Amino acid sequence: MANEDIRQAIQTIFAAMRAAGYSERTINYYRQNYDQLLHYLDDNNITAFTDQIGLCYLSERYGLPIEDFFQKQPYRITNNLRSLKVLWDYIYLGSVCFDKKSSVELFQCPEPMQEGYAAFTRVYPNSSHRNNKYVRRFITYLEDSGVTSFSGITPELIKSFQALYVGCVPKTIATVAGNIKRFFRFLHAEGFLDTDYSGCFMKAHVARNANIPASWRSEDIKKLLSVVERNESRGKRDYAILLLLTQLGLRISDIRNLKFENIDWVHKKLHFVMVKTGHLQELPLPDEVGWAIIDYIKNGRPKASSPYVFIRARAPYIPFSSNNNFMQELRRYMKLADIDIVENQHMGTHSLRSSVAKNLLEKGEPVPVISAVLGHDSICSTSHYLKIDLEGLRKCTIDPEEVLCCE
Repeated sequence: MANEDIRQAIQTIFAAMRAAGYSERTINYYRQNYDQLLHYLDDNNITAFTDQIGLCYLSERYGLPIEDFFQKQPYRITNNLRSLKVLWDYIYLGSVCFDKKSSVELFQCPEPMQEGYAAFTRVYPNSSHRNNKYVRRFITYLEDSGVTSFSGITPELIKSFQALYVGCVPKTIATVAGNIKRFFRFLHAEGFLDTDYSGCFMKAHVARNANIPASWRSEDIKKLLSVVERNESRGKRDYAILLLLTQLGLRISDIRNLKFENIDWVHKKLHFVMVKTGHLQELPLPDEVGWAIIDYIKNGRPKASSPYVFIRARAPYIPFSSNNNFMQELRRYMKLADIDIVENQHMGTHSLRSSVAKNLLEKGEPVPVISAVLGHDSICSTSHYLKIDLEGLRKCTIDPEEVLCCE
């Protein structure tokens, strides 16, 4: 891409920023960054812009080693990185993308493997951007080892790849093995691989449901909700999201994907297809949750045409990315509410879902009802939450003296 073409690309980015609601102040900041980049290209007689050229430019400008667009840097560098990434995305993808983080790793599959990899991701689309990252890493490892086709896979290569994860916890090792074994079985079944190498992976024993799910005390949930500033647009949004988490037990992925068409205001119901299972779920919409959503839509949501209910509070007014798990906001409210973060215990949004199960158990709701509320395929999945009801479990304990007396 010649420099004149780069200038045209920059003008296209500015137009997209204005359409997305960015302020002129932000656009001018981007303009300053791009002007300095163009001077760098002219001074070095560079006529094409690539990601590596952009990173080299920033490294020289700030005197720091900068290897990719996503590594953590000081704030002043981060903003410049973002502007260059937007330019690179437009040149590489042909569209303007303002996401701060990429939802998919930049991955270039070797041509001889592309057909098999593409077929695999079509069959397993829901996990292709998350767990299948280990498949992408394995393919990259093969390429780094000089192997560019599936026929070059050997047990020795598989063992050396596994060695990279020897120091990881058993659950991570099991996740890596499970995803790549599935990849091998698929390639073999579809004729892309002559030998099924799924049996070559070492086994990592992870006891199923060995841990007690993290959950919240009712008083802590009340404290959490009380510190949300509901007079601000961001607070109205976050309060509605927290109610969906704490009262209905929705997964954060389903909240991210919630659309206006999923809300039946007449019958006070939510109906949506769950991201994790692909199954239709229908839940009652409590008044408190419904009014919080209405307050956000009418008084807090930016004027945007997005079909999604919850969007970013700042431009560009787009839905949350698939990487956003609401953890940053949750931790901020926990700090404001002075809620202790238990060491070695995950206190993310899924723990709020666990709390819904706990509350239902304490109210004496039967497991099939709880299973329906959480959208589980089987009550076996819901039984994992029985361990949360410690009071109920205590009632099930056996007195050894009573047993001995009966003998």
